[in-house]
Amino acid sequence: MNASQACFIRTVLLPYDPEIFRRARMRHGWTQEEAAQRSGLNKITISHIETGYKVHEESIRLYSEALGLEMAQVSRNGQARPDKSLSLNKGRIRKKGSPMK
Repeated sequence: MNASQACFIRTVLLPYDPEIFRRARMRHGWTQEEAAQRSGLNKITISHIETGYKVHEESIRLYSEALGLEMAQVSRNGQARPDKSLSLNKGRIRKKGSPMK
């Protein structure tokens, strides 16, 4: 793997219903911080999932498992697809083709 390949991340986008996650978390009586601890994710990722941001499929899976949800319950009908619009450089995410700051 060369340096340019190492800087590129491929995010699999899984159409999902963010409201299902929020309702399930509230049923458990958890704060987003508690949900983050139980799922192994960080609070920002939990917030992103619950507001419908594009996140890694693995994050969806981990949060689903922590809440006791099946992937079929949270997935909207649709196929996961690669999003090649993001790249990673020195820990920062940017749109592919945009200048680094």
